[in-house]
Amino acid sequence: AALTAAAGWIQRTSSPNATALAIEVTGQQYLIGTSGEIGGLTRTIEAEYRLVGDAAWLPFAGGASAIDISTNGRRTPLRLLYKLAVAEGQYEVRVRRASADETSDRQVSELAWSQMRTYQPDTADYAGRKRVGLKIKASGQINGTLEQFSAAVSARCLAWNGAAWVTAETSNPAWWALDVARGKRQGDRRVWGGLIPDARIDLENIK
Repeated sequence: AALTAAAGWIQRTSSPNATALAIEVTGQQYLIGTSGEIGGLTRTIEAEYRLVGDAAWLPFAGGASAIDISTNGRRTPLRLLYKLAVAEGQYEVRVRRASADETSDRQVSELAWSQMRTYQPDTADYAGRKRVGLKIKASGQINGTLEQFSAAVSARCLAWNGAAWVTAETSNPAWWALDVARGKRQGDRRVWGGLIPDARIDLENIK
């Protein structure tokens, strides 16, 4: 949503169970000098938040509602992120442009509240699972959701190499069947598999 003084406050609501909120501001902002040179420009927005159901609004950034956005004389697109840690809950966030809208052709300040992010606690149980984290810097060419992620992967389990049992990468279904039969335990808890003791498995025939 475009941030203009004429539009006033723009308000959005976070997802439930938020532990952090983030405002992303994008756009372009610069000054064109009398000789055509590009100069810097500073404009101010205001951002506030409150717990859903509360009456009072609180400043979003560092104890103050006002956030100064300054540029240093380049036409490159702006992409700014302001993040705030909060007590777990659902919140309303509002943003507006505090500076007056531009009236001069030499002053360009086109700012937008492109998205609000909600950070939630991950309470899922990942015991016995491998996870991959992927972090990509957003740009003019990369934004939104990554539609495809490809990888070459392999897995390791206990396998017989002809002389001894070793942990190795393998695609042999016999070793994986044995791995599932044995299973995995964490403390007193079964993570996966049958937890069948070796005394009940015919290891010689599996070899």
